[in-house]
Amino acid sequence: MDTDSDLDETESTLKALEGVAMQHLVEILGNARYLTRFQLNGAEDFFSFEPRLVSNIQSMELLKVLVLKRISDRGAAVMRNLSAPLTALGLWGRSSYPFDDELLANFAGSFVHLVLPSIEPPTELSRIQCPRVECLAICQTPPLRSISTLIHLFPNVTSLSIQEDDTDIPMSERVEFRRRNQLVQETERWSALDYLGGYVTTLWTLAIQCPVRHLVLVARSD
Repeated sequence: MDTDSDLDETESTLKALEGVAMQHLVEILGNARYLTRFQLNGAEDFFSFEPRLVSNIQSMELLKVLVLKRISDRGAAVMRNLSAPLTALGLWGRSSYPFDDELLANFAGSFVHLVLPSIEPPTELSRIQCPRVECLAICQTPPLRSISTLIHLFPNVTSLSIQEDDTDIPMSERVEFRRRNQLVQETERWSALDYLGGYVTTLWTLAIQCPVRHLVLVARSD
């Protein structure tokens, strides 16, 4: 998750790169099309300040690992128009950013590791699948309530981390979500998870039915 220090660092970096320095950055990244790993903190602010950075990243045709922190519409546009063979992606929303299939569609067949903090949960309308994803980490608002969408999108996950807390959902609703999740998994479920981590209340609601080898439970601290 972003911290105040992350924001301060982004602001100070943008100030330092004003004028000639920003032009130099654009030229450097313009000649970096063969990068295989790239991370940009405060991405949306950079894209707003210098739109040419968007095309710089989109020209990185050999990228395997990409991390973009604090994205919004411009950052999402980068993902929708990027054609690199990504195997690992980390997307942090500037706030809670809505999930849509086009964010991942270009790389659905190549992802192995996926980190999606502050990206809203996928909905039952999602039609894509990422069959190669083995490691998935999400931290979403509003809380994920249905396990079936995750099973459909990521059928071969072996490591799952869900760092969100659904304690604010009324108990009566959580009981009903749990019942639905149990019913769904009578016909579709993961074969096994090597790792499962998350808040006690969230994992209880999701009612994951497959065998789990390593379990990490997080309790809410008020």
